[in-house]
Amino acid sequence: MTIHDENRPMVPDQAAGNLLLWASGFGLGAMVVLLGFVFLIGVNVMGQDALTPAGQPAAQSAGAPAQTTGRAPAPAGAAQAR
Repeated sequence: MTIHDENRPMVPDQAAGNLLLWASGFGLGAMVVLLGFVFLIGVNVMGQDALTPAGQPAAQSAGAPAQTTGRAPAPAGAAQAR
């Protein structure tokens, strides 16, 4: 809590309002930039490796396990339903 000093003048209401307006403007600008980056990353404009086309998965390193689709392999004698 601050103690009011009688020798120092108070900040006028309009100056305090201007300061609040500037601060809220910077805050809103920062939120717009943040949401813009989140949107661009969400639609794969940013965050994708520039050397790898968006439709192809990146190459795996030799030590990484092979990725699967999560489905069990089809039995050997089963006919394909396609």
